[in-house]
Amino acid sequence: MQAAVFMGPDQPLRVIQQPIPVIDDQQMLLRVSFCGICGTDLHATREGPFMVPRNTVLGHEFSGEISALGAGLEGGEFAVGDRVISLPYIGEQLIGFGDNPGGYGEYLRVGHALVLKIPEAISDRDAALVEPLAVGLHAVDKAGSVVGKIF
Repeated sequence: MQAAVFMGPDQPLRVIQQPIPVIDDQQMLLRVSFCGICGTDLHATREGPFMVPRNTVLGHEFSGEISALGAGLEGGEFAVGDRVISLPYIGEQLIGFGDNPGGYGEYLRVGHALVLKIPEAISDRDAALVEPLAVGLHAVDKAGSVVGKIF
């Protein structure tokens, strides 16, 4: 597959051939439809303690289509061809940081527990915004009422 790969700080991403991620029996392989560029991606490519390793395929705000199911998921609620989004985790590992290639590649793997089908009324492009919108909603929920608070 082709992927835009982080080569190092102050260097442009380079589109190169990468292996298609291998899934286990509880994972899905997605063909990426759309992927956003998060501020975290920008920070993670700068020199410092939070810089991702070189050769990372970034991208954790994505939508895609299931192209393969792990053996343990066959016959379940998901099928090849379903349009989906996912929270950017496989267990405790982030997608798009380090060893879990993200949406800047043609394919990525996701763990089935955090996958949601995209309703017909929502485009793949709009669905890629669900993760950043969820972060904003979480912040609003954590803030509680702001009536009378000074900022």
